Amino acid sequence: MQQNIAQLKLQLIHQIMNIQNVYFLEKLAKMLPSEQEEGDILQKLSRPMPKTIDIEQLKKEQNFTSFNRLKMNELRAEINLKEPIDSLIEML
Repeated sequence: MQQNIAQLKLQLIHQIMNIQNVYFLEKLAKMLPSEQEEGDILQKLSRPMPKTIDIEQLKKEQNFTSFNRLKMNELRAEINLKEPIDSLIEML
């Protein structure tokens, strides 16, 4: 894996060295994150693990909505499915 990263970096360096357009190089330089930005991103992504997990709180945080079987049955009736809904769900 480490060798693949090194090869990829070398390929990128060679590609950049062959670029003659200053505008393109400046635009490319702006796209690359600085070391400070990488640290900031990692800091935002890493949060301490809570001691307990509250399922209801997770549902709220992730805007979870459960499967609505009644709504599914209404939709099935509207499109006039012949197979039972359980067999169709199993096919998924």
